Amino acid sequence: MYDIETIAKTPINDIIDPEIVKDIITNPPFVVVDGVVNTRDLGGLSITSPPTDRLLELSKSGSRLVVRSGKLFRSAGLNAIRPKGIKTLNELNIGTVFDLRSIAEVREYAGLPEVDSPDPREGLPLFLEEPENGGIQVTHVPLVDIVRLGREEKMAILLKYGEGEGAYARAYEEILTDGKKSFGSILRYIADQAKGQEGKACLWNCHVGKDRTGVFSALMLSLLGVSDEDIARDYSLTRIGLEPIRGILVEQFKGFMTAHPKAAASLASSDTSSMHEFLHLLRTKYGGSRAYFVKQVGFTDGELDMICEQLIVATSP
Repeated sequence: MYDIETIAKTPINDIIDPEIVKDIITNPPFVVVDGVVNTRDLGGLSITSPPTDRLLELSKSGSRLVVRSGKLFRSAGLNAIRPKGIKTLNELNIGTVFDLRSIAEVREYAGLPEVDSPDPREGLPLFLEEPENGGIQVTHVPLVDIVRLGREEKMAILLKYGEGEGAYARAYEEILTDGKKSFGSILRYIADQAKGQEGKACLWNCHVGKDRTGVFSALMLSLLGVSDEDIARDYSLTRIGLEPIRGILVEQFKGFMTAHPKAAASLASSDTSSMHEFLHLLRTKYGGSRAYFVKQVGFTDGELDMICEQLIVATSP
């Protein structure tokens, strides 16, 4: 058994033992998707605070409650996905991929120029949506269009992560504010699919699958009653999940890392303490994830109860 928290603190400039990485990312909760890194199934995590009366009674009767596997997936960007990876997404029954990046950001990392076109997706590789590839819908739900911001504005966003104690909580609170519509779209899909036994799974991603992806993942897991410790541990796995492309990331952010080493080191980190800071803020300032989804996003308690009932299953103790 590995000390995940310690391994996850490895600086982005340092290599993690390849054998350890291989052992971790080829086993649950990781899912191997050819051409995509940091893909994980949120299923299997234990429920410590059952969110509905029926689930609470089940728990009291001795049943162990866990997040249903095969329904909720997270990952880094899918720009480089390969045919074998698309096949895996279909085998996972994923109906929609929600991309939290802006289309301009997607184009930038795909090496495509900006376009002055009625269809901003022009030229994007849309092979996921092709019928012969399963017709997986790709829905762009950007929080903010960071690529179209000026250099100084983009730099200010990145520097927030290096502002010392509480930096992640403050940065992630901005994601909460900017993400109301985006997160609502994903949750609405989850709710619609949860109404039937044959509902599709979904996957959400951003660039590396840590911050925007991590905030929504934390919101979902907290809503379902997963402990802060397990949510933070899931978050910390990102540093390990990104190890296969560590060199690429270091090259991408080389200039920023040279000019702002403290901020860069923090930005590349997925330390459990950062997620604990955020969850504390979510609870104290917003009343928790359920209150956030009700008051900020517009869901009802009844809708959230239905989602929880469908996404939580009882297993043997």
